Amino acid sequence: MAVLPFRNQTGDESLDWLRAAVAEMLNAAMSQNGIRALSSNRVFQVLRDLRVSPDAELHPGTMKRLVEFTNATTIVVGHFVKAEGGLRVEAELRDIQRGGSETVSATMADPRQLVDAVAVLSRGIDEKLMADTRRATTGFTAPRPSTQSVDALRFYSEGVELGRRGNHLDALKKFEAAVEADGEFALAHAKLAQTYANLGHDAE
Repeated sequence: MAVLPFRNQTGDESLDWLRAAVAEMLNAAMSQNGIRALSSNRVFQVLRDLRVSPDAELHPGTMKRLVEFTNATTIVVGHFVKAEGGLRVEAELRDIQRGGSETVSATMADPRQLVDAVAVLSRGIDEKLMADTRRATTGFTAPRPSTQSVDALRFYSEGVELGRRGNHLDALKKFEAAVEADGEFALAHAKLAQTYANLGHDAE
């Protein structure tokens, strides 16, 4: 499975951080639930190699090349839009082998409910995959991210995007802000250490 960055269709650039955040959280949830998912970094690298913007809508030809590069049998694409009373996030599962697609969605009054919205998406995706493989869904609990702080998630997501573009100094500031927002955010600590190493500050 490959989870692509979600497209921001709200017209509000201040919500751009959700593009990577939703994809990162979904990817982690799928992996934790035993589904083979490509790392977000690998997906970003393939998109870059194909010269496709993470926010672009994929056409059939581009989708075919993406599958060839990743060997993924399921692609998850999605977007978020303004809806009455907040935001609606939609994720579309495209079955590459059988053809066809299915959609799951979640709504949130504001980004502070992101964790709950992603949990709904994660459960919906997992149930559809389980239905296809006839696996039991009894007792399923959607994995939760290692932080409940939306500020920490936002700083982390922004740092990841900056780091992927080689802007490690600004990424470092974002990861430091994420750790300050939630000192128990393990992913942010890991990225902070990795960024220090990229900058040649292993001692940090």
